[in-house]
Amino acid sequence: MLNLERLEILLNARLPSVSSYLFEEIDSTNAFLKTVAKQNLVESVCVANFQAAGYGQRGRNWLSNGDSWTFSLLVKVGRPVHKLAGIAQYIALETALFLETEISGKLFLKWPNDLFCSEGKVGGILTEVVSYSEGNCWLVIGIGLNFSEQNLSLKTTVDAGDSSALSYPVGFLILKNDLEDEVVLAGLLQHLSACVGGYADENSSWIRRFKKLDYFSVDQKVIVYDSGQSKIGLYKGLADNGEVLVEIDGEIMNYQSGMTSIRAIEKEL
Repeated sequence: MLNLERLEILLNARLPSVSSYLFEEIDSTNAFLKTVAKQNLVESVCVANFQAAGYGQRGRNWLSNGDSWTFSLLVKVGRPVHKLAGIAQYIALETALFLETEISGKLFLKWPNDLFCSEGKVGGILTEVVSYSEGNCWLVIGIGLNFSEQNLSLKTTVDAGDSSALSYPVGFLILKNDLEDEVVLAGLLQHLSACVGGYADENSSWIRRFKKLDYFSVDQKVIVYDSGQSKIGLYKGLADNGEVLVEIDGEIMNYQSGMTSIRAIEKEL
């Protein structure tokens, strides 16, 4: 469990211009910052030791316990909303790259926004646009990371008929010896605040870094779940805008994140 008093001191030092909201328990860190955004658009972070009504992609439940990190950021991006393609994948990449210097083991990125270790899923990211204008937009970015050996933090509620929501094996992260949870989390929040705020200056070069951590292999057989339908194809990686490429019946198809997910046939079926 995070020491919130210690974390507050670290955040005030590392992110002095960012508002910090720290809770022992809250319904949802994302929902809280969305409420904050309606009142005042100022860069903020929200961290909770327990999240009672967290949610992920497509509104699925996201449960947590005291050994999980659940937190959100409210951040401004200097791009119009129609030029945000790929930002969810970029955030997942930057989260993984930072964590790999702090944990034991290797991380993988499963499109569009999940983090895996060799044992299973260890984290997920949800990005929501809360305000936008012609030249920029504000995002609430919710992240959950599992540091618990109990199979609680990353369980999901499966909607009837949604075969893409089948449970993944759950893994957990282990910090390297002598590393303090609060120091690592404060560093991660500082890193993400800078990276996301600077996304306007990014080009597609980050795609090459994503490929090195890709959960899937090129030409791996996968199932694509999109708009209530499923199709089998061959994974072809990511396009320059972060869309996933899948070859289906000899044709390369582009899919955006949101209502689309993919699963490896050999691993999950």
